[in-house]
Amino acid sequence: MGRDRPTVQDAAVAFDSSVESESAQENTIRFDLTPLAKQMRHAEEGGKQAYLLFLDGMNVGRVIQLDDQPLVLGKASSCDVILDDDGVSRIHAKIQYIGHDRIVVQDMSSTNGTFISGERIEKAILLPGEKILFGRRTMVQFVLWDKLDQLYQQELYESCPRDGLTGIHNRKYIKKRIGTDLSYARRHHIPYTVILIDINDFNAINKKHGPHTGDQILVMLSQTISNMIRNEDVFGRFGNDEFVILAQGIDQAGGVMLAKRICKGIAGKTIKALDESGEQLQISVSIGVVTVTGSQEASRQKVITTAHQQLIAAKENIEERISAAIIE
Repeated sequence: MGRDRPTVQDAAVAFDSSVESESAQENTIRFDLTPLAKQMRHAEEGGKQAYLLFLDGMNVGRVIQLDDQPLVLGKASSCDVILDDDGVSRIHAKIQYIGHDRIVVQDMSSTNGTFISGERIEKAILLPGEKILFGRRTMVQFVLWDKLDQLYQQELYESCPRDGLTGIHNRKYIKKRIGTDLSYARRHHIPYTVILIDINDFNAINKKHGPHTGDQILVMLSQTISNMIRNEDVFGRFGNDEFVILAQGIDQAGGVMLAKRICKGIAGKTIKALDESGEQLQISVSIGVVTVTGSQEASRQKVITTAHQQLIAAKENIEERISAAIIE
């Protein structure tokens, strides 16, 4: 007698069992071998923590963990969280996590107020997902995250092409942009100018009046220069106290003219030290200018090195504070 032929139904059951078995085996292997899966498991076991996520202002993307200790926010150097915002008071608000997925927000008689859902508050309880506005433009959100959420947000914040303090482009972005700009300038036969700006005696100011004063100077300088350049210019922070402007289509004469305007504009600014002295500080800058013509070959590194050389020369030129060169 011949062997019984399996029915279509039998074949379907066997196929489903095989797929389920292979799928389960595949998933098990993937779970055991994937580090991210282990991170997810550990993150869930650790539970969720309370955080403040900055949505706007100079600290956009920053994350601060909350615990049962109150956090004081404001412009004063004594605050737990310093907010670089002209609309924020020295002691602006206080936030405390009280458990049960809630935080208490209290305004500390600030000038421009603390707002929740568009309404000014004196004291309020917030739930996860709700947002708070301090002054005019510093907005934060109360979130509950596990450790993996927090690590992911931190990685995004640190890889952002913007500087966390000033909100302008960071060094990594600037270096990449110089390379692409040089290629464009060569193809289109247009001049390309890099302007490197350094704050005079910045380290001495930091040492005497503290890092919060230094941060305030950096923010003031970035805001001032941002208002003096063209929309198409690229502006970034290149070092601790170094700033750079990338000006496509600007020749050496135009670059020097802009450098002079910046020197004059910064020299007219004063800033109050955020320490006990309250001293009014007058800030000045030195500027190195380097121009590449569209017909010349120049590497990114050569442009950066030449700009630094001109900056050193500018610092030695106490009267002018500007030095310029064309790459031959």
